[in-house]
Amino acid sequence: MLKTNSITTKIVYILVLMILPLNIISLMTAQKAQKVIIGQAGASAQSILGNSLIYLDTRIKESNIFLFDLISNDPKGITFYNQKGDPDYINAKYYIAQKIQKNMAVQNSADIYFAYSVRLDDMLICKNPVFTFPRNDMADELIRLHLGDGYAPWKLITFDHRQWLLHTSFANGMYWGNIFCIDTVISEIQQQLTYENVDFRVTNSPSDSGDHRDKLLLTGASSNAPLYIHIALDTKEILSTLPFFERIGFSLTLIYLLLIPVLFLILNRILLRPLKKISSAMARLRSGDKDYRIGTHKYSREFIDINETFNTMADSIEQLKIETYEAALAQKKMELRNFQLQIRPHFLLNTFNLMFSLSQMDDRENLENTILYMSDYFRYIFRSNQDLESFRLELELIKNYLVVAEIRYPGRFTITYDIAPEMLEVRIPPLLIHNYVENIIRHALHEQTVVHITLRAALNGDMAEFEIADDGPGMDTNLARKINEGNVEVSEDNEHIGIINSYQRIRFFLGEDASLKVDTAPGNGCRIFIRFNIPQT
Repeated sequence: MLKTNSITTKIVYILVLMILPLNIISLMTAQKAQKVIIGQAGASAQSILGNSLIYLDTRIKESNIFLFDLISNDPKGITFYNQKGDPDYINAKYYIAQKIQKNMAVQNSADIYFAYSVRLDDMLICKNPVFTFPRNDMADELIRLHLGDGYAPWKLITFDHRQWLLHTSFANGMYWGNIFCIDTVISEIQQQLTYENVDFRVTNSPSDSGDHRDKLLLTGASSNAPLYIHIALDTKEILSTLPFFERIGFSLTLIYLLLIPVLFLILNRILLRPLKKISSAMARLRSGDKDYRIGTHKYSREFIDINETFNTMADSIEQLKIETYEAALAQKKMELRNFQLQIRPHFLLNTFNLMFSLSQMDDRENLENTILYMSDYFRYIFRSNQDLESFRLELELIKNYLVVAEIRYPGRFTITYDIAPEMLEVRIPPLLIHNYVENIIRHALHEQTVVHITLRAALNGDMAEFEIADDGPGMDTNLARKINEGNVEVSEDNEHIGIINSYQRIRFFLGEDASLKVDTAPGNGCRIFIRFNIPQT
């Protein structure tokens, strides 16, 4: 079971709370992009289908008007319509045939016109010259299947391997009407579409019972006839028009989502397992197992340094003389507590999280700077296990830290250095000044304002004086008063342990005359003063 305050738990939370939502958003974005592309393709195809049916409706309407006017108002048409079978009927028939052919040549018209006199058993058929089948074959087909008792005004028929829309009227013993080639309409739609895999179905009802899995279904209806054209577009072909990276973005996001456990295993190997090893070693040492040592492992260089430092420290404790044992043990406990301050889970998590984000953005330069800073940080802590280091090294580490902080909080702070040259060689406990600068970054930055930081170091006689100041929101006045009075105590949740540890290290390593003072007011920033006699080398 995961402990809620463990680094492992926090890393799991970071992976889940930061990576998982981004992957979900990426998945949703990819799905939405695909839906938009499919929707746009459907709208375009629907528009082409609608325009084609409008054109067909116009042809139906104009050909019906032409045919009705010919039979009703033209004297030759009236003679033909009366069906007397005399020479005038024959002349009228040829006249009507010529007029229909002229109409088909110059206007939006039907593909075929026909008239069949039941009384005379005589058929007139006029067709568009693009169709090469014999007229007699069409006449036989009409008489055999579609004219006579029970005829329907509208029918979908198949003839000459084509689909046709047949419109028929009956009056005065004569069938007459027009026929439209639906395959021609479909061919025109197909030419306007940019897809190869398109399925067409023509029905006399708005429903289509075909199997169209992974298809985009579109339906267009004629306004003048019971005719419905159904189109099925292949969604995979539609999505293939996307750019390559957008097309595979959905799959890459799914793959990346599955890599979360892999990322955790990598972090566990390079970070968590070494830390657990160190924590376990410390626990065994505290329990009285003085002979325990951390074995050799293929960890990162920084953790190898930590392990070697731990083993060296354990060896030193074992070799202490009995008369100095308790004093030396107290000092080692102080050093261990100092390590606990320096290896802060919050600091490590934020830094590794920043490194992970930079790697995601492929920001190689800033990632390399952050990694180099972490390397310098651990090298500085464990390089020689010394109690005091020159301020020159700490100042360099502070500057590198602020470079990394600028990556994370761009434009949120400025830093002014006022360092006397002779102060660079003053020896201080490691990270003494660094921790206060880091606290400003952690607690004083706000999105609305820029925090100005000032770092001063000067000699005043034999006294070294440091000032770390900012113009942020300031420190709690009660806490500042307790610090100035030296009455800050560690709570059960280790609150203020950093301040107490800093105060104790100042007194322990720099002498009883060393002091830590705070000057603060709500909204007016905070100033930390550290004064001590310069240690003799």
